[in-house]
This record gives sequence, C-alpha cells and structure tokens, in this order.
Amino acid sequence: MIFLVDTNVLLRLIQQSHAMHADARRAATTLTRQGNQLSIIAQNLIEFWAVATRPTVNNGLALSIADTVAHIKTFAHEGRLQNPESSGLSSRPIHRPCPKGY
Repeated sequence: MIFLVDTNVLLRLIQQSHAMHADARRAATTLTRQGNQLSIIAQNLIEFWAVATRPTVNNGLALSIADTVAHIKTFAHEGRLQNPESSGLSSRPIHRPCPKGY
C-alpha cells in the first residue's frame, strides 16, 4: 500500500528533540517494515521548506537553506517522490457532497 506522508511527519523526523519525533520514526519504520511505500509530493516539500527556513520566533525551525536542501534530498532519496499526474495522486480537488447540516 502507498501512504502519502504528511509534512508534519517529515518535520518531526528531523526534530530529534520534539516530543513526537519517536512516534514519527516508529510509524515510518513500522509501515516500511510491513512492505508499505511512503510517498511525498511536491506540496510536502513546499510546506517543509516554508517551516524549515522560517525563524523560530515565527514558529519555524530556522534551518539554513543548505540544511533544508540536504533534508529534502534525503526525503527524495529515501522516500519516493511522486509525480501527481503519473502516480494516481491527483492534484485536482475531489468533490464530494457535504453531509446534511453543513
């Protein structure tokens, strides 16, 4: 099965002092050991860049551009960077009816 990794998981994987680091690592390890594929798309990298390079006073990680690029290269190498058009992960919105009352 293919799992699209949330950007928050990517961020927690690099933040070893974060309370959710161990959980993010355990989830990624468990899923891959079970034979699942972890995937990321360009949107993940855009969001990751925004948070990683943002100053800590603005709820970012304040990483240098070089460090951020290195992490992105690692994600692209270890994970499988998906092209939304060729992978079945469409960038087009999914329209579903809202439940009654909304």
